[in-house]
Amino acid sequence: MGKWSRRAFITTGVLAGGAVVIGVAIRPGSRADKVAGLIASDDETVFNVWVKISPDNTITAVIPHAEMGQGVHTTLAMMLADEMDADWQLVEMMEAPAHEEYANYALAKGYTLGDPDFPAFLIGTVDGIFLTASKAMNLQITGGSTSVPTTGQLGMRVAGAAVKSVLLQAAADTWDVPVDELIARKSHIIHAASDQSAPYSDFAQQAATLSQPAKPRLKTTDEYTIMGTDVQRFDVPAKVDGSALFGIDAVLPGMKYATVKAAPVFGAKVKSIDAGSIQDMPGIRKVVNLGDAVAVVADGYWQAKQALDRLPVEFEEAGNEAVEQSDIFKQFTRDMDTALANGDEIVDQQTGDADAAMSAASSVVEAEYRVPY
Repeated sequence: MGKWSRRAFITTGVLAGGAVVIGVAIRPGSRADKVAGLIASDDETVFNVWVKISPDNTITAVIPHAEMGQGVHTTLAMMLADEMDADWQLVEMMEAPAHEEYANYALAKGYTLGDPDFPAFLIGTVDGIFLTASKAMNLQITGGSTSVPTTGQLGMRVAGAAVKSVLLQAAADTWDVPVDELIARKSHIIHAASDQSAPYSDFAQQAATLSQPAKPRLKTTDEYTIMGTDVQRFDVPAKVDGSALFGIDAVLPGMKYATVKAAPVFGAKVKSIDAGSIQDMPGIRKVVNLGDAVAVVADGYWQAKQALDRLPVEFEEAGNEAVEQSDIFKQFTRDMDTALANGDEIVDQQTGDADAAMSAASSVVEAEYRVPY
């Protein structure tokens, strides 16, 4: 057993106190069965909510986060594939469906506890508690730079290592050899002593019937073969050739479109709207006063945009009309200088000794980056 953190120890004590009542009942159980019909065809083997294997030995990582340019679809797939010792050329990804089994319990767990070292017998109960809470909150979200340290570290890596473990065991049972004589490499199981080698897909169905370890061994950094390498991102080709679908591309039966004009400065409110001036324009359905903005709803986007451009809207003055971006930057600079001078700065995270490193550096490059607002 690894070293327990103080937080993990305290949390374990709290959870263990109610284990007799809720310990078994609240465990996640077989979540894969609940989503298999949504993420896999009949000939594919689903191991857990994160991974499936096809008959052609393709491994698919099921990613429960939105790709917004941050590379999360590729990164999380790499984390899973590395722990599986997969052949990256045989790895694909798919977006997880909107389903309660993809509630981000790993995010809730990671945010609350970090990455504590719980004993294996307690992990199911802990995960079950956070999954239940996440389902209640409909917590299937992406944001805050949380995908890698939570879903990646606590979900994808663990799932990948667990699947590799049962694949090795299934191969050992099939070949009647000790499991510790087998190695996994590039989506194949290898038994050097008998010169046998077979793809993961040969053992997938049998492996899926085995109990996956709750706390499989994860690789150390020196064992990585995929993480930390330069691979082509899954999302780039479609974005380059124009085939990628974005939110604005979605079309539903009877769907309407809205365009919005916000107040020009913070604090301003709508003073007047001449909605009648655009009511005769084609496709216009409604003009909505949002308080600090105005929306035009129409049958099509271009109709809504043209109408909004022609709509006379007057906003009340809020006292911020004379504020310039340069004034805001100057205020930021004054506030930061004052905080540093008074020792009032807030350190969110500190790793190493930055001051010492800067002092010892042979050369220092300084640059300042600013963005509006």
